[in-house]
Amino acid sequence: MAEKQFVDGLRVKERNENTPEWIKMKLLVNRLQLIEWLQGQSEKWIEIDIKESKAGKLYCEVNTWKPKASDPIDSDNAKDDIVDPF
Repeated sequence: MAEKQFVDGLRVKERNENTPEWIKMKLLVNRLQLIEWLQGQSEKWIEIDIKESKAGKLYCEVNTWKPKASDPIDSDNAKDDIVDPF
């Protein structure tokens, strides 16, 4: 099992009772910390999973799963299919 890789500078905040229904969660970005972390990454696309800890806290973890050469390609999840919006 690969070592967990967390995203520096990115935090998830759950909505509270004062948050409008259409807001599902909030992402808090420490801009300088996130930029520094991103500069250390080599992938064009970084897939980040929002997970829930055993204690119930949300956190961001890099999805490092890579298909084995023998695994069929799942075109629904292929990162090359993502259209770059910029």
